[in-house]
Amino acid sequence: MRESKIREILVSYQKKRDKAESELELRKNDVYSQIPEFKKIDDEISKVGLQLAKLVLQNPSNKENIISESKKKMDELKNLKKELLVKYKVPNGYLEIQHDCNICKDKGFLDNGNKCNCLKQEIINEAYKMSNISRMLEKENFSTLDTSIFSSEKDPESNISPQQNMLQIVSICESFVLDFDKDNGERIIMTFDGEKPFLLVEETANIEDEFTVIPTYGEPYQLMDTLGVMTNNSLNWTTNGIE
Repeated sequence: MRESKIREILVSYQKKRDKAESELELRKNDVYSQIPEFKKIDDEISKVGLQLAKLVLQNPSNKENIISESKKKMDELKNLKKELLVKYKVPNGYLEIQHDCNICKDKGFLDNGNKCNCLKQEIINEAYKMSNISRMLEKENFSTLDTSIFSSEKDPESNISPQQNMLQIVSICESFVLDFDKDNGERIIMTFDGEKPFLLVEETANIEDEFTVIPTYGEPYQLMDTLGVMTNNSLNWTTNGIE
């Protein structure tokens, strides 16, 4: 995927964080207006923090005692805040920042530097939009499939009609789609007969976190971000780490 698209996604993550912080500030002001004592306690906590830094600078030899006393005072004030929240029936978590993704805190990346699953999903969604598959699926999907166009007459050899066969295929495909988000290693293998028979294999895609070397066996073709390889009897393509 182009770097510009990645940047757009990361900018949207920054907007999410800004929105969450803004909404938290509104909730704080709401509590302050309804519970004036709560704001006084918050102001007192801020004062204790400032006094701590000042006292430590003035009396570095007494640092441990100053920190201990300040912590004790902080804990007392925090307990008073909790009591007020319970007294006025403020919902749990009301004064905590609300992220869309609590795993990465809407940063897109984990502490170890790896992409969060939410960012991977955003990249997949963007690639999906760019592929124009969504337009195709508006017309071509399970709900628009008409099995009545297939013959109900049973084949003498297989003892099953084309219509029954198609219903079985649809059932397998629907099951595969329902379990698509599970990494269970299942795949669908479809064979097509005709003048040029071919085999189609579908399985859950894995997205690589970093750039990787893609081994190719055949004649390579590239169309924008998509790499395709054609041989005499197969066609493989890779885009954005998805094969």
